[in-house]
Amino acid sequence: MAVKAFSVELQQFKTTKQDELIKDLHKPAASTAIHEALLPFINEFVPENNGILSRNRGNMPGKLRKSGKANSTGITWNTVYANYVNNGDAYGKHIPIHAKGDRDTIIGFYSTPIQSPTGGFLKYSTGGTGDHWKGRFIDAMTGSYRSVVNNAVTRKLKEVVRKG
Repeated sequence: MAVKAFSVELQQFKTTKQDELIKDLHKPAASTAIHEALLPFINEFVPENNGILSRNRGNMPGKLRKSGKANSTGITWNTVYANYVNNGDAYGKHIPIHAKGDRDTIIGFYSTPIQSPTGGFLKYSTGGTGDHWKGRFIDAMTGSYRSVVNNAVTRKLKEVVRKG
């Protein structure tokens, strides 16, 4: 299931310099440029597909981040597990698979066909990432990080105006 985890109002991140550039663009072109500029920054908060998930489901590490696409209406991550990973609620029942002859070593899990919330939360192995990555990005939008993001948005808008 896809996650449309981010869509900006043009007023949310604009600077005065960007106002001038946006006047030269149609709103969809400006919105697309802003979303394209924001995608790599938001992806810093998107967990990688790794561990059991990638081995058992054939997912390549980084597939979730690479699935992020920007357009005029927002940014969407479109993988089977995007919504599950973004919400962070653990589902189960997962039965441990132990190494042959070693009850202390878990080598994977068998998942039953019918899954239900366990009341637990997913554990993310990629540092600095986790559930609800839109909120994590917005919380980080302070000080010098905000400046770096706004500069990237301005560069992207200038690029689109030049191509215009």
